[in-house]
Amino acid sequence: MTWAQLRSFRMSLRILMMWQLAVAYWCPPLPSERPSDCRRQSQKVGGGTGVRSLYDGVAATLTPLTDLLELGVVPDDRLDLYFRFAEFLKHLLQMLCVMDFKGCYEDYWPMAENVCQQVDKDCHSLGFCHAGVNICGTLYQDAGVALGNLIQELRMIVMEQVDENGVLLSASKSEDTKIECLPRSPARILGLNGRLQTLSAKERPFFTRHRILEVISKDADTLQNYVVNLGAAELRGCLDSASCLIRAGWPGIMLEFNYNFSQKLRETYTHRKDVQILNQCLSPDTWVNAVISAVWNAERVLPSMSLPFPAFLKIDVDNGDCDFLESWLSSGYRPLFVEMELIHSFVPPEIEVSFSYKHVGQEDLSQVRADSCMFKGCSLGKVISTLGPDYSLLSWSYDKELNAQFVLDTWAREHDVLVVPHSEFSSFWRRAVSFREVWDDHNWHGIDLPLEFLLSNEHSIEAKQAALNATYDIVIERQVLEW
Repeated sequence: MTWAQLRSFRMSLRILMMWQLAVAYWCPPLPSERPSDCRRQSQKVGGGTGVRSLYDGVAATLTPLTDLLELGVVPDDRLDLYFRFAEFLKHLLQMLCVMDFKGCYEDYWPMAENVCQQVDKDCHSLGFCHAGVNICGTLYQDAGVALGNLIQELRMIVMEQVDENGVLLSASKSEDTKIECLPRSPARILGLNGRLQTLSAKERPFFTRHRILEVISKDADTLQNYVVNLGAAELRGCLDSASCLIRAGWPGIMLEFNYNFSQKLRETYTHRKDVQILNQCLSPDTWVNAVISAVWNAERVLPSMSLPFPAFLKIDVDNGDCDFLESWLSSGYRPLFVEMELIHSFVPPEIEVSFSYKHVGQEDLSQVRADSCMFKGCSLGKVISTLGPDYSLLSWSYDKELNAQFVLDTWAREHDVLVVPHSEFSSFWRRAVSFREVWDDHNWHGIDLPLEFLLSNEHSIEAKQAALNATYDIVIERQVLEW
């Protein structure tokens, strides 16, 4: 299939409507609606490999397609086309989800047939499927080989368009191999609510990666200029804002418990006497003293508590992140800017999720499983509860994993910096949370909950809290069975 052929189906795309099954359902099924023996096919030993392979193909196509939608300079006619293309892939994901939870629905076979037939109908009406292709047939007859080939063909088309439109960066940080420290913001957001939102000039700053680089300025050489980077590994992909500031000349304390990562940091900053690398496995109880001691060792004076310190505090350790934040604030020091990675960015801010610090030593990051990631870090609700009303939201990056930056509200007002105030966090989250959450690898494989459920207006916060708690319990039970 060529791009020219794909364009010829534009009118079909314009009339394609979002479809639903006659019987309302959620996938994954809600904890309260699933049998006790419910288990994913793809998590059974020797089973579900076809579903996993097809999911990987769809996710690998949706990621660059969404980059195209959100980051590309796209003419209006193609924008509509790309959006409908994404809708079709979302339907494919839903079909694969139903297949993965085969043993969890009482009426699985009619449901699966309904989903499959609708996807097949859409595929032919859009021109993605040739006349002789039947999606339901290929799933039954060749375990989805033909569908897998189709997905790869669609990915090639998407990648051609990504190259043609000059989309240099990806919102999936692990895939963004272009390391740079430039503030970037999307033109649009493909939301978890299913809508493609074009951002106004006033809204775009709130979604800017590295927005702090646009608003912070270095004063005279004072202790208040320090950058504290907890979890400082500079891995493949986009640098975090703390590393960007330090590379730009700000004094820094970089804490990294992994020895190999620390050695690379030492090589990078070997000529910077104003940058200290601490390779220690620090806990929330010990890390504040380690940082303050490092400042004294370098400056022979302690920072004052009467002024914000440090200028920028970044926390990304995937292990009790909010515990580290709380211990810093309890010390009496208040950072001017704070950045937190939010693994649980899909959780409404009215719900607080935080997993406590566990002493793990030198963890092998290559062995971290998706469901293990569900017991790391914290959510937006917990971060803003810990920071309190004195901090406002500076940016909610379009990345996944997502970085949220906060700033002292008094400073923002004094410097006329546009922020999301504490009172508007909830309404902002509902517009900002991305559909990328649905096919994020950790979320898809690690948490058995339909994330759209957390955004729905038909269910109370209490019901969402209960479903989320039950889902975490399911993941714990799964780990016990498999380990």
